[in-house]
Amino acid sequence: MVVTTALWQYWHKQQYEEAVTEVCGLLDVKEEAFNSDQELLEAAGDVTSPISPTVETHDPNVENLALFGCSCCNRLAERFLRSDWRVSAHWCALARQLECGGTGDRWAMARFKRLFNAAEAMRLAGKDGDPGKRVVTHQLQASRRCLEGCEAIWLGWPSCTSSPESIYTCNLTEAKKI
Repeated sequence: MVVTTALWQYWHKQQYEEAVTEVCGLLDVKEEAFNSDQELLEAAGDVTSPISPTVETHDPNVENLALFGCSCCNRLAERFLRSDWRVSAHWCALARQLECGGTGDRWAMARFKRLFNAAEAMRLAGKDGDPGKRVVTHQLQASRRCLEGCEAIWLGWPSCTSSPESIYTCNLTEAKKI
């Protein structure tokens, strides 16, 4: 199970949804169903996911396939952040499912991106669609936990992001309102 030519074609055409669907099929990963927005956000921002992976493997081909799927999910999460935080959180939650406990720079980058996108989705969820509204305190706290997870990853793997200052500026405006 290697990242196939068809998957790379999806990537280059920015057809990330198709790529993720194929990756999930190959890895037999079923998308989780959530009963509430809160459950969805908790899954998206799960800081501990590498400890209990859905995809368990010591096979580098399977690990590369899962990493490819995570990268596609992260691209989709970022794409939907401004238009629909729920869809963005959905892709973060699926990326979490694909995490298989892999280590190293590439996995650090994938986890960092997922948690950063989840932090932003939580912040937007706290505004409940009203950009001028103050963020709900518990959503801001959950967002901060994701950013703390980003910071921990960055401290271990400094190459996981090209803009580490974003960890500290992401929620600065809302933090001042509390």
